[in-house]
Amino acid sequence: MLRPPILFGYSWVIGLRNPRAWENARMRDGNAMDGARPRGPTWGEGTAAVLIAASMAVLTVGMAQYYVDAPHAGILFKAALDVAEGKTLFKETLSYYGPVHVVLQALSLLAFGKNVLVIYALAGAFQAASAFVCHLIWRRFLPPVLSLFSLALFVGLAKGASQAWPNHYSTFFTVLCFYFLLRLFEDGRRRWGALSGLALALAVLCRQQLIVPLPLAVFATLALFAVPGGMAGRNVARAAGACLAAAALTFAAFAAWLAVAGAGEDWIRQTVKSVWVFVMPSVGASSPSLPDLYRNVMQALMSVSLSDREVYGVTYYTPRFWVVFGLAALFMALRSLGRAAAGGWRLTVTDASVLVAAMAALTGWVQVYPLTDTFRFANGLMPAVGLLTALLLGAASGVPARWAGIGVAAVLTFVLQGPLFGLAQDVKRMADLNRGAVPDRVRVERPRALAGITLPRREAEFYARMDEALSGYLARHPGTALITTVGDPLPLTFIEQGANAHPMFYVPPSIEFFRTRQPYKPEYRLDVANVLLYPDYYETVETFIRTQKPLVITAGTGLPGYRTLFEEEMPNPYFYSRQFGERPLVTILAPIGEEGR
Repeated sequence: MLRPPILFGYSWVIGLRNPRAWENARMRDGNAMDGARPRGPTWGEGTAAVLIAASMAVLTVGMAQYYVDAPHAGILFKAALDVAEGKTLFKETLSYYGPVHVVLQALSLLAFGKNVLVIYALAGAFQAASAFVCHLIWRRFLPPVLSLFSLALFVGLAKGASQAWPNHYSTFFTVLCFYFLLRLFEDGRRRWGALSGLALALAVLCRQQLIVPLPLAVFATLALFAVPGGMAGRNVARAAGACLAAAALTFAAFAAWLAVAGAGEDWIRQTVKSVWVFVMPSVGASSPSLPDLYRNVMQALMSVSLSDREVYGVTYYTPRFWVVFGLAALFMALRSLGRAAAGGWRLTVTDASVLVAAMAALTGWVQVYPLTDTFRFANGLMPAVGLLTALLLGAASGVPARWAGIGVAAVLTFVLQGPLFGLAQDVKRMADLNRGAVPDRVRVERPRALAGITLPRREAEFYARMDEALSGYLARHPGTALITTVGDPLPLTFIEQGANAHPMFYVPPSIEFFRTRQPYKPEYRLDVANVLLYPDYYETVETFIRTQKPLVITAGTGLPGYRTLFEEEMPNPYFYSRQFGERPLVTILAPIGEEGR
């Protein structure tokens, strides 16, 4: 509960004004054995935390307005549109990760309109909510002002949700799960165990990589809560049972829904079997051994010994400082356990808070595998930002609290000034774009799916001409489906969603292309995830083309019985487009004679 602020005392900056105030407050709050829990934030602190976290959602929408990541946005936006328009997830449309984030994005499109910016805004909102929950955990072991500083620092480092990927949703449910565990430790009520189980299941159903590390971290945390100086063993057992039951029921509900819809097998193919399809090129082996997999995972987590990492032949430039946050989480977890052991296993709220923050960060660290880029590190290691602040504050334990806090803030700001200056440049660019000060940039009006985004003029005109060709044809031949044979599914979202030829609605680059970076070759046809997951993929698509006569997007190649409706060179050849050579043509083919059905 929020408490009224002490207007002239600025109570929410406690710890900087009085060198002993923060430590005294911690001692006063006690631990779970005493039945006490830390006081809630004042109105001043709460308002500041909400505003700082909300700025992340604002940054997300602002930055999403000046570029379009065609392949990645297309994959997520297309699936959400399909579900919003009534298609069965997995059976009729694609999700490599899980059902929850697709359902959430589909609901947002129904509520706010079918525009790609909507799913970016939703991702930014979830990232902001994750950051706010982290603050609620951090403030239990940091002075509130340093917790707010850590929150602001994270906003500066992450710079919003650069992609609408499921990591944003899984991170939110992960930190929420551990926050519920902390509340369980504080007051022992079983409902917190059940809520943590619900959040656990939702996190796994957003990102299947968490299916092993997250339950292990949750039940390890519950086991540590049962130490003699912590919660009563019986209470922990009941809470663990409630957690397990809630997680199992949530997971069973989604599984039953998909099974009844006839999508159970497709769910397994797309979210379980696909993991091995993408792991194979990453470890360089068709059947990776456990040592190979372990080595590869550790290279991802450590960003190859603090250097840039090459995956699929592509170098991912990862800022080294994220690894420091991960190591800080590991150190603080061990330090918290050491303090508890030295004190006769009397686990305080402070130690429990550090422990759950560290567990959340270490679990999130796994989400960077196999592709190590900034947004994956930023999401997974979000809870570790406050832990690094606490680590530095502990190192200054002999310094008066006011100066220690100022020193920690100054050190972190100085060390991380590069990304923070980058944020300032991005904010300036957004302001320039909004007032039209950037030359050769125009705001997109067509297609409606991209309306509101500011793109280079050539790129905006390319999409407008493509939309004009599609809408003109469909006005004459309503109900015609549109399918693609290339790796950019974004154009599929420009029209009302007709039938998909296959749930795998686009063709990603071949595994061999990932390895060699050589342009498309005919033999790559059978070396794509679609065929590795569905051996009859091409037969199904060819039957659909023959019987339904859809519009077909290709990369400059023709089809018997089809004519060219639209063909232009893509002005911004994104990663997935480069598989087709130096001139990535986008060709839309229309059937000759008998029109689409």
